[in-house]
Amino acid sequence: MVRMELINKNEVRLLIAEKGLTLKAFSNHIGISQVYLTQILKGYRIPSPTVSAKIAKGLDVEITDIFNICVQEK
Repeated sequence: MVRMELINKNEVRLLIAEKGLTLKAFSNHIGISQVYLTQILKGYRIPSPTVSAKIAKGLDVEITDIFNICVQEK
């Protein structure tokens, strides 16, 4: 199983703001709900690799710039 953990939640919020977007606008832009994005940024939810890739692509950064990728064996 792959677990994606944000390295720095505040940095991601800053990157979104630097794009001139609200959380709602950014979540719409990348195709996830604002509630889900907020839960990820608060650490309540761990995004799937697919959603993590959407966030990174939406911010024009490499996925490894904002996420620690942990591979866990079952």
